[in-house]
Amino acid sequence: MLHKLFSIVITTLLACNSVQAVEIDKGASYFTRVNIWYENPDNIPSTNYHRGDMIPVNSKIILRRLAKNVIAFEDQDGQVFTIIHNSGYVRKSIRELFDHLFSAKDVMLENETYAKFTPLEKENIMQGTVTEGMSKEAVVMAYGYPPTHKTPSLNRPVWRYWDARASQLLVYFKGGKVSRVEEYSPGQFLFR
Repeated sequence: MLHKLFSIVITTLLACNSVQAVEIDKGASYFTRVNIWYENPDNIPSTNYHRGDMIPVNSKIILRRLAKNVIAFEDQDGQVFTIIHNSGYVRKSIRELFDHLFSAKDVMLENETYAKFTPLEKENIMQGTVTEGMSKEAVVMAYGYPPTHKTPSLNRPVWRYWDARASQLLVYFKGGKVSRVEEYSPGQFLFR
């Protein structure tokens, strides 16, 4: 009896572990919801370091793979990109990360959010920059979601982004709008 129960448990565990790839619609087209930066297209950290080249918001992509810690996709030119999910810094499931980065619909039309942005916000979104006066929604589209290990909630008055491991950008909000943006160089200590 115990042997039979042990076999059922092992079989169940093996079945659960083999279902690591959570396919949404492999081969389907999606659009980027946010700007995504990369230095190496084969190894894009999910922290979205703001260095190197940028995949612009609303870029049409084809999903190639969605697994436990990987999102692989191809752009219109056939370039393959791979996002490596680091759940220690971005505390979301791979599905939540995918939903934050990609949309099945054209994001410039989706919910008409983009149409509501000011001309300055639209310009910043296209350039991948953050300036005073931007709404939280515009900051997310322009700069992506901040890593959740230091910004666990978008309701916080300060969001922390990284240009590199030690170079940070702090975005302060007041009344739902950016009130101040501070950059920190490597080696400068933050006491917050």
